[in-house]
Amino acid sequence: MSNYFITYVSEAAPFIVIGLIGFFLWKTGRLRVRTVTKIGYVYKQSFEYLRISYKRFHGVDEYSFYFSKGSTITLTYEVKVEEGELHLNWQDRTSPIWTRTFTKNEEGTIIFTAEHRLHSLIVGGNQTKGGCRIDFTHQGEKAGTR
Repeated sequence: MSNYFITYVSEAAPFIVIGLIGFFLWKTGRLRVRTVTKIGYVYKQSFEYLRISYKRFHGVDEYSFYFSKGSTITLTYEVKVEEGELHLNWQDRTSPIWTRTFTKNEEGTIIFTAEHRLHSLIVGGNQTKGGCRIDFTHQGEKAGTR
């Protein structure tokens, strides 16, 4: 009887250890469980633009773009917010470049120099309805998306 118990515990030990590690990461805030709601969420992404529209969006989504180091990037945005809040966070590989929270329709332009190739746009919605259009123009070599 005790051999079965020892066998059972030795087989379950890796799962117990992984569960404990996950629990401690969750309690310290390093592991998060996020629910994402996307109703009518449609996006189109290319080298030079990103288009997003949604009937309801709550959560976070991330889009990656590649630019040549040293190229000058002009980011033009047009945000439409019918309800809720939309958060846009533009960052390169190591640090944020621009962050903005929208509660109404807005347009604008940002100009920056690409210090790294990889850039990300983190889109966060707080029970929002609407969409956004982001266009890139760049002086330098080819840009890319992933």
